[in-house]
Amino acid sequence: MNNLLAVGDQTTTQSFLQSAERWADKIRWQIPTKQGWEAVTWKNYRAKVCNIAAYLTHKGYSYPDKIG
Repeated sequence: MNNLLAVGDQTTTQSFLQSAERWADKIRWQIPTKQGWEAVTWKNYRAKVCNIAAYLTHKGYSYPDKIG
């Protein structure tokens, strides 16, 4: 098996993507704004994660690089 973290038979990435698909329109969390609270759905969360991953890939990072 590779070095990717696994939950059961899935990698953590697979588990995250499956959860984001299953609960796409459900609120993942809320963030405070000047107007109150803004809901972040699983769909929005997934998009943010994918955008960051694409940016890091574009910059030349790949598994197993460490980023803090």
